[in-house]
Amino acid sequence: MLQKIKEVFRYLANLQWAEHFQKKCIFCNIKANEIIVENDLCIAINNITNAGEAHWLILPRSHIRDIENLSSEHLELLRSMDELKRLLLSRRPGLSPSEIHSGYHRGGRIFFGRFSFLRFRFPDTISVHHLHLHVIVRPQFLKKWFKYPPWLPLMWKSDEKLLREVEKLASKGMMIKRVY
Repeated sequence: MLQKIKEVFRYLANLQWAEHFQKKCIFCNIKANEIIVENDLCIAINNITNAGEAHWLILPRSHIRDIENLSSEHLELLRSMDELKRLLLSRRPGLSPSEIHSGYHRGGRIFFGRFSFLRFRFPDTISVHHLHLHVIVRPQFLKKWFKYPPWLPLMWKSDEKLLREVEKLASKGMMIKRVY
């Protein structure tokens, strides 16, 4: 238990406060044998660091950095990701909604500050900068509340909430507005 607490604090202490760019995206090079389900727009893989009884990542085939770069144009993609989530969960009958934790880590974004030397940024909580949805079945308590925190919108956004926001933008015909 003490080791788990140390892991959580190490994770929180090493958040990226400055904008971080990865030169090579490991999710853009997923091998076919790692894919557990797929559709035209997305693939699903097992997460290598399991945070629950099951832990999947659902990601688009095309490279999108994070949810901070989404607009209403991405509605079909988000619905496709939701479709894969439902397919994966259908393979585990009898789960209640309280046993499923799903959402996205938040990317670094400017909180305030117009000039670069005065900007204050929220921390970047993403380990791989390729949009990916976490779907965790019966999550471990500490990981759910500190690494995938539903209580902290600065670090985490549920997939249902993001989908509703993008659907709302699309219904208003807003094609450029970003989802924050």
